[in-house]
Amino acid sequence: VPLCNPKGNLWNLIGEITTEPIQDNTASAVPAYFSAADEAGFPSPPPDEESYRKVYTFVVTSPIILLCVLVVCVLVVSVIVDISNRQSFINKKIIEALTKQREKTLVMQKEEHENLIHSIF
Repeated sequence: VPLCNPKGNLWNLIGEITTEPIQDNTASAVPAYFSAADEAGFPSPPPDEESYRKVYTFVVTSPIILLCVLVVCVLVVSVIVDISNRQSFINKKIIEALTKQREKTLVMQKEEHENLIHSIF
């Protein structure tokens, strides 16, 4: 069993630890950076409904904004890939046409050369 040790089951130890109230009188209720700001004279506004609303709005809108950015990135990449695929298709067709044209000219040259040789003899 992975969560067993000499003291017993670790799940039970975790349950005992989390159910006991934390009593630590050495730590202050206000973090040090807040108390330093108060000592410097900067007022710290209490958390109110407006700040909670801003945090909630950020939490709700940030995934939507990230999704929109992801969609725009995918769209841009797909357009770039599509353009490159079209260019490669056009280049392939041009190479095929030039190959056929070159083949035709070589066949015509060969025929002319054979006709010339036959006309000489």
